[in-house]
Amino acid sequence: MSKATLEILLVNASGIRRTNLIGKAYYYVIIECGDQQRITKLSSSGKDHKTCWNQKFRFEAPLIDWKRRTHLKLTILDTELFKDGEFVGETIIYLGGIVAEGKDREVVEMKPAPYNVVLHDGTFKGQIKLGIKFMTVTHEMLKNAQEEEEEEAAREIVAAQLPSSTATAAQKAARRSSSSSAAVWEAISSVWKSSWWKFWSYCSPKSGKSKPKSN
Repeated sequence: MSKATLEILLVNASGIRRTNLIGKAYYYVIIECGDQQRITKLSSSGKDHKTCWNQKFRFEAPLIDWKRRTHLKLTILDTELFKDGEFVGETIIYLGGIVAEGKDREVVEMKPAPYNVVLHDGTFKGQIKLGIKFMTVTHEMLKNAQEEEEEEAAREIVAAQLPSSTATAAQKAARRSSSSSAAVWEAISSVWKSSWWKFWSYCSPKSGKSKPKSN
């Protein structure tokens, strides 16, 4: 079964409506595509009055289902001390053209560009900047690619860990072997010295027996 992936790079928003009179507002975006939903992190406006997210999101579905996924909806909301999820504006991007082109070319990418933010009354207030990438790939190719990535990751982990662990194990084994050999040699030497001393003492002539008795 063929699959397709829509990748969204959400860059920033500028000139959007402020819902609070005092204090700093924190904005987030709900991104909807068909029955799938993604939510960005919270971000506040900087000195340039831009709210930055710089996040990527992926929506995956069978290629045939993209006929029903006609648009991408981005809803901007803010959160304050005593309020949560107040509507700031929304943007709808229709996907028919990019999906149709993506089916023919397998990969279509639109660089980040600004899109108007629409208020409840239909007027525009601010812009949201995002990039879009649409990719088609067969299920078998996707599976093989995932398996290759997993195998490569496993090989990298083994390659990174094996030399260190092997060296450590070898060092420990060498230390154990060295300690054991030293202990054995020390025991043998002790026995050998003791036996030799006893043998030498036994064979040595006694001073009293070596002299003849005088009349």
